[in-house]
Amino acid sequence: LALVHPDRVVKLVLASPGLTGYALKQPLTWFQPVWTAAQAGNTELAAKLWIQTPLMAIEGNPAAASRVADIVMDNARLWSYSTNPDQPLTPPAIQRLSEIRCPVLVVLGDADLPHIKEIGEILASGIARAQRVSIAGAHHLVSVERPDVFNTTLVSFLRRD
Repeated sequence: LALVHPDRVVKLVLASPGLTGYALKQPLTWFQPVWTAAQAGNTELAAKLWIQTPLMAIEGNPAAASRVADIVMDNARLWSYSTNPDQPLTPPAIQRLSEIRCPVLVVLGDADLPHIKEIGEILASGIARAQRVSIAGAHHLVSVERPDVFNTTLVSFLRRD
């Protein structure tokens, strides 16, 4: 949205973001069982396996982990989709970061996956008005795992001129 309709974006918050055009340096082997189950049409198994991946890891907060598991299972049908409705950007976002002119907050968990942290660095260095914040003790679902710190960080960013 910030690239296609920059006039509609005043500030941008990217929490544990992906980035179109980013090439993984190593395959995510932990994802293969999820994909295999989805390809076989077993959406419930795919969802259960997804919950066990590093992206869904939540430590020290069983209630939050349970909420995330419920959300994933309630949306298991997503693993049955054979096409992605997203329209890819051409050129991809990674090649257009300098076009983003609004203030950007990139929030990462310090225990997130290496490729997500690398994407955060690319965004922070490629966007002129970007600020990167790393939240201690958080994995990929930083807003769920450390909601108080995340919300304080978010509100502080949004209140700035």
